Amino acid sequence: MSDNRAKLIETGADLIWQFGYTATSPRQVMAASEVGQGSFYHHFPTKTALGAAAIAANAEAIVAGAEAVLAGTEPGLVRLRRYLLGERDALAGCKIGGLAYDRAVLDDPSLLQPISDAFERIAELLESAIRDAQRADAVRADLSAAELAAMVISVVQGGYVLARARADARLLKQAASAAYALLAR
Repeated sequence: MSDNRAKLIETGADLIWQFGYTATSPRQVMAASEVGQGSFYHHFPTKTALGAAAIAANAEAIVAGAEAVLAGTEPGLVRLRRYLLGERDALAGCKIGGLAYDRAVLDDPSLLQPISDAFERIAELLESAIRDAQRADAVRADLSAAELAAMVISVVQGGYVLARARADARLLKQAASAAYALLAR
């Protein structure tokens, strides 16, 4: 990957995370990355092309973070605890979660697919950890692992929204701690 292409993706990913896809313009990305218009349009003929690459980069980062804490051979409850109670910048928000409110993202499969794929992968990782914890009788087994994984993702994503809306990072941590307490036996 060329340096300019990488700079554009990295800068686009950061700006889209901060301001959303619709509010981020190619001009802003060019200015922040210090990449000229000719180079921008050489690598990305449209805003959508850059957006898809930038959103995919953020989605890959989210998945890599989830894999780092959820994959492995440690007991499922340990992995769940790490995921739910790990450090997050609640006020910065999720790199991809907020994009699910952006109409332009929802209307374009090339923009929405990386987000959908990332949440699907995180759900798979959570389901695996939850099933392991259920087999060890460390997590309640009366609900399916898929249902519990959806709940965990919802708690984290909702925690980001609540923390940002009320400008209080503790709210995400409180929600995640409560979810962990409800899951763990």
